[in-house]
Amino acid sequence: MKTISGINGGGQILRTALTLSMITGQAFRMNHIRAKRRKPGLMRQHLTCVKAAASICHARIEGAEIGSTELTFIPGTITSGDYHFAIGSAGSTTLLAQTLLPALWHADAPSTLTLEGGTHNPLAPSQAFLDQVTLATLRKIGIHVSCQLLEYGFAPAGGGKIVLEITPAKEVKPLHLLERGAQHSLDIEVTARNIDWTIAERMIATAAAIFPHANIIRNCLKEGPGHGITCQVRANFEHSTEMFSICGEIGLSAEAVAKRAANGMKHFLSSGAAVHHHHADQLLLPLALHRGGTFLTLPPDEHFLTNSATLQAFLPDLLIDIKKQEKSPLHEISIKHCFGSWTLPTKKSQCVSNFNAKSEVDRGHYTRSFAVHFMSGLGQASLGYADMSQRFSSVEMPRCGVASCRMTRHDDGAMSAFVLHERLAKGCVDLGRHGMCRVLLKDNSLFPWLLLVPEVGAQVTELHHLDAESYKAVCESIRVFSAWMAEVPTIEKVNVAAIGNQVRQLHIHIVGRRSGDVAWPGVIWSCTEKLPYEENAFLQLQESLRELLWVL
Repeated sequence: MKTISGINGGGQILRTALTLSMITGQAFRMNHIRAKRRKPGLMRQHLTCVKAAASICHARIEGAEIGSTELTFIPGTITSGDYHFAIGSAGSTTLLAQTLLPALWHADAPSTLTLEGGTHNPLAPSQAFLDQVTLATLRKIGIHVSCQLLEYGFAPAGGGKIVLEITPAKEVKPLHLLERGAQHSLDIEVTARNIDWTIAERMIATAAAIFPHANIIRNCLKEGPGHGITCQVRANFEHSTEMFSICGEIGLSAEAVAKRAANGMKHFLSSGAAVHHHHADQLLLPLALHRGGTFLTLPPDEHFLTNSATLQAFLPDLLIDIKKQEKSPLHEISIKHCFGSWTLPTKKSQCVSNFNAKSEVDRGHYTRSFAVHFMSGLGQASLGYADMSQRFSSVEMPRCGVASCRMTRHDDGAMSAFVLHERLAKGCVDLGRHGMCRVLLKDNSLFPWLLLVPEVGAQVTELHHLDAESYKAVCESIRVFSAWMAEVPTIEKVNVAAIGNQVRQLHIHIVGRRSGDVAWPGVIWSCTEKLPYEENAFLQLQESLRELLWVL
């Protein structure tokens, strides 16, 4: 059972964990839930998420009560159906929907979800954002969910209602959103209930002063639960829609509310980003569950990184690359899995080491097949690294990147981003993962040369810095790949070393040596000769290692 710490996050860690647990079938225990919040532990809206998730997948739960800081969730089978959940407060219906929707579109039949609570909350996406931004983007890749607003629900009264109709996702495409395209329209919409309408007009005037050519939409609601007001600025582009929606609050002037919404959009429009980072937050989980994708966004915030860590706790083959553009604040986010197209394991038992899964005959075939191409490629014309990356793009194997990011958990439950050192990334091909190690191949066909890079924090620079469990896992990866290397024909000796005199990030070299190689019998580190791999040799190497690059 997975243990997840909620010490450095809020409800999002819990919601993401619930979603992934339902879909992957992996149980989890979460401790320190919302420990640093003013009111730690589960609140009503979080408890509703837990019980709703349990209802959909017939889970067994422990610790599901208001104020609890520990929770155990053991999922069963996801069942489609017509579900109705009421939060009982102004807790966000959209955040509850985020938790449940991915599980239901993984079900085997359509479902309907009726949710009651808040629809327009200060710290959550509005129903309009969910429908017109997030779900609109997901429809483009084959995930079809409709979202109807039956009643507005403002904080603190709540009383809102939304109905979602979910179709099982059969064929989901990758999302590539690097450009937003031409702007088609820009709207300013103010919605209010039981509020003096002159306040709404002040909001409209303030926002219109920033966007004088915007379409103005006035939405004065009839009698209903509670009172509230929102100012929403929406821009429709060729490839996407973005929205900034700000709720009115006591002590916040109408002008301040409108400026927040309008200036948020103004900043986004001037940035050149295809996706705002709030939109990016909503896309992260669906893309991770399917075929991934790439998008250009503003600098990801801590919320994005924490959510990434939770995803990777359940999906260990998940790669989230964050690359900052030169001379620009924009970041390209790439989400993929070790082998491109993939099938999500539905049972924990499927996530096992496959080193011994193949027979000795099969393993021998793979290694001999590689060795023939490896040795026959010596001395022949070959591709440079940049060309190799381009030519091998059809293989869908991840390439190394300076800002290749993965989250690391420390003993105190805190999380930090693992970033591959640029000197290790340079001249290497990222083959995938084994256990807790990134597996890299040096692009030098003179030696079969692998690098294992444990995905740990920057403070871990020596093997003995690892805790006992991590040390054991890294040693197992060293054993597995050393054994593979030893089976390559012509290899007489396997050199294994963790040096780190120049690059302090912890990494282990595993190199195959033979008498007569260009560095024999001396150490390989001083050898400057290089011969990049030919395409066929690389493909054979990739195939021979494919069965190893899974999760221990």
